[in-house]
Amino acid sequence: MRHPTLSPAARDADLGRLDDIIAELESFGESGPLREHLRSARQCLSGAMSEEYLVNLERARRVVDSIADGNLQRRVDNMVAQLIAEINPSGEAN
Repeated sequence: MRHPTLSPAARDADLGRLDDIIAELESFGESGPLREHLRSARQCLSGAMSEEYLVNLERARRVVDSIADGNLQRRVDNMVAQLIAEINPSGEAN
């Protein structure tokens, strides 16, 4: 099985996007599984563990509906969907 990878520039950009959304969740007082999945995804991405990164993004996407603010929920859902598409362009489930 081929492991999906990102270029160093794409990885750095995605790390920044994850940092931004995690900070925004914290500013809204959102905690729990969603933020923890995103933090785990960030750690996996920075450690070049692409399969684990994808798994954590998928887990985050499953709990994004726990966000009380509808606008924030949509932004997070869209961002996570984009990150998943970048690392898994074939759309194959893990």
